[in-house]
Amino acid sequence: MRVATDHRELILSSAASLFAHKPFHEVLMDDVAEKAGIAKGTIYRHYANKDELFSALAFSYLEKLAAELDLAAGKTEPPLVRLREMVMNVVRGIQERSDFFQVMQRNECNLAKDKRGEFMQRRNHIRSCFVGVIDQAIERGELRAPFASKFAGDMIMGMIRSILRFNDPQPQPPEIADMVMLVITQGLGAKAGSRTVTDSLPADQNVKGLDHGTK
Repeated sequence: MRVATDHRELILSSAASLFAHKPFHEVLMDDVAEKAGIAKGTIYRHYANKDELFSALAFSYLEKLAAELDLAAGKTEPPLVRLREMVMNVVRGIQERSDFFQVMQRNECNLAKDKRGEFMQRRNHIRSCFVGVIDQAIERGELRAPFASKFAGDMIMGMIRSILRFNDPQPQPPEIADMVMLVITQGLGAKAGSRTVTDSLPADQNVKGLDHGTK
């Protein structure tokens, strides 16, 4: 008995590469089939049209990222240590899947209308991973936020996105994590005398410029 091969990962990676280098309207299902080295009919067994293919690509990206953040957020280390690890995970995930990142930057508006709610739900889950850890840091007196902590989560995601989008060469993940943590800990105004990011991070992960007394 012949077992059917699941080509979805191959199809999605091939589509990501094409969408990253061509405008949405120029990418054809024939192009995806050629890139993947499979028959076009194989793609249609999984995705009825290009809109569905693109939506599946977006959801695949968000699912993988959310899984990595859930794992980091659930660890037992202090909140600021986990927050830094989560930033590094996002940076590494984007850099390792640069095609996916380019796709989302250029074509997010091309999500099918009936998929946009689901996309936002998944995106908000990623934000909630950050928010949960930020709230824990606030409870410990390591951060303070005079606004809803969901906005702090958006700020972190926005900083990462901007640094990776507009800088070539891109800083390495630890460098970006240090910069984001510097902005978050000082920008959110950790109370005088409270624990700071350098108190919580292991000795080899201290953020440069955050030592006590540094101006």
